[in-house]
This record gives sequence, C-alpha cells and structure tokens, in this order.
Amino acid sequence: MKNEIIYAIHPVIEALKANRRKFIEIFLSSSRVSKRLKTIEDCATSKNIPVRLVSDGELNAMACEVNHQGVLARVSRYPIIKFDRFTVPELTDKKGRLLILLDGIVDPHNLGAIIRTSLGVNAMAVFIPKNRAVGPTPAVSKASSGALEHIQLVEVTNISTVLKALKASGWWVYGLV
Repeated sequence: MKNEIIYAIHPVIEALKANRRKFIEIFLSSSRVSKRLKTIEDCATSKNIPVRLVSDGELNAMACEVNHQGVLARVSRYPIIKFDRFTVPELTDKKGRLLILLDGIVDPHNLGAIIRTSLGVNAMAVFIPKNRAVGPTPAVSKASSGALEHIQLVEVTNISTVLKALKASGWWVYGLV
C-alpha cells in the first residue's frame, strides 16, 4: 500500500474526522503544547492510531521543511474516483446541485483554495484532469485547510466527454476563466 505524509493541524484533524484514509502513524512535536494537538492525540488514541512524540527537527526532516505546525500523519493516499466509476446524477432537483469541473490547474495552492470554496458552497464533486494538472497532494490538503478530505474528487481523461455527459443528464454548464 502506498502512503503519503499529510501535515498541519487542520488537514490532519479533518482527515481523522472524514475517516476516508487509513492512518498508519501520527507524529506530534514533543516541544509544542496546544489544545488542537491534544485533540489530535486524543482522537488518534480513541481510533487506535499509533502516536509518536518527536523533535521539531525530526518533523522538519519528514516534512521537507514545510510549515507542519507540530503534526504529521502517515496515511494512505487520497481516494480519488475515476470518472468511469462516477455516476452522473440525474438532475431531479435543480436547487443546490453543483459540480465543479477544472482544467489546467497546476498550482497546489490554487487547487486547495478552489476545493475549500467548493466545499463551502456545498458542491457535490470536483472534477480534475488526469494529465497536465495537479492532483490531490499533501500540499493541496494543507492549502484547502483539510477540505480535500471531505470532497469527492473525480479524475477525468477528457473534460469534453464529461461536459457532454452532464448536458445529456440535464445539467446546465457555465464556464469561467
């Protein structure tokens, strides 16, 4: 099983809440004390997730010098959905139904901000291209303040095919640049 390291308080808390990833181990700073780090430790303990107290130097080395805020978690990769496994919902209730389709987003901070906003407006899913775009990386999770852990992310090969399928199901399509 491939895994990755997510870092910072909100992404780790939200990944624990979402329960979509398998936690292998959580690393907490031995020199920092805060209510939020204690919350992470208590939640991990209640879920039988191993917690290790380590120095900030060890955290810096594991996080490649990013701002980890005193916490890292080794977790399974983000569970992305392939478009062929995603069922385009029929449009029966036009109220409050929103899908976000992205193309050409290569900066993880931009993707994180878009995901955070998409979750805020209660979008059902965010579609991203398989190629030539950033995917669900730990930097995206950090930039989204953990919102990535709660949104359905769908990987597509061809945006045009997705747009045609949505239109055939009765969805209205709007484009923004």
